[in-house]
Amino acid sequence: MLRNERLGVLSLLTAAFLFALTTALVKLSSASISGYMISAMRFLVGAVLSCAAILARRGRIRVTNKKDWILRGVYGAASMIFSYLAIARTSGGRATLLGNTYPIFVALFAALFFRERLSAAAIPSLALCTLGSALVLNDGAGYPTAGDVLAILSAVFAGLALNHLKRARATEDPFTLYLSPCLFGLPVSAALSAKTAVFHPGALALAAGVGVVVFAAQICMTWGYKHVPVARGSRIFYLETLLAVGFGALLGERLKPAFFFGGALIAAGLAFDTWDAARRRPALNSGIPEVRT
Repeated sequence: MLRNERLGVLSLLTAAFLFALTTALVKLSSASISGYMISAMRFLVGAVLSCAAILARRGRIRVTNKKDWILRGVYGAASMIFSYLAIARTSGGRATLLGNTYPIFVALFAALFFRERLSAAAIPSLALCTLGSALVLNDGAGYPTAGDVLAILSAVFAGLALNHLKRARATEDPFTLYLSPCLFGLPVSAALSAKTAVFHPGALALAAGVGVVVFAAQICMTWGYKHVPVARGSRIFYLETLLAVGFGALLGERLKPAFFFGGALIAAGLAFDTWDAARRRPALNSGIPEVRT
């Protein structure tokens, strides 16, 4: 393995750890403030850091593909808000597992709305993910169904956002793409959080930490995918779910056998879809978004 590829793998492993840590931080802060407030803090920090990075590199903020940039932002912001609301209402592991089914929705929406050919792996992958999600939803852990539904909605909107992101990235850099959902999500989440706003310094600090950790994870992921092949990089991010479940266990979240069976089916569906994509697009990273929703 070349040195840059080894560093790329390490960078992706770090990103997976940081994304999982984000889930734990959201869960901890949700004990004192709402998911909307957490989202608002995350968007605020993300907007500040993105603008700083863009201005430091280019001196000004410029968007060429405005349509896809805006739609990426609207759908991406919705996905992020739903994700944080889901984590607050259910377990972090469940929210991460269900939310990470988004690659299936990316493929489905690409075929439905963008006339891309649906791969042979899409239907069996969707079937495995659907069956796995059904097992997770009915695992008997006693978590509110609303939280699980919000996690699935997060995956659905991520599927829409990433299709527009793939088109916008031809002209926009990763920091400009990252800025988009922050700008569109901040006023919405701030307005929704104002109704039940509670000033809790510790929880607000944790929520601000979410923004910093996610931004750091984004940088690690962007750099890592420049040096690691598609299939290998995608497999590394399965570790995110395992780490999120582990963090959840440390926080006392309930885990039932059906959850793990369902998680295995979801992982199998995503792995099959990743394998098929890598087979059809050998060794190229063009299909991997450099920005997470």
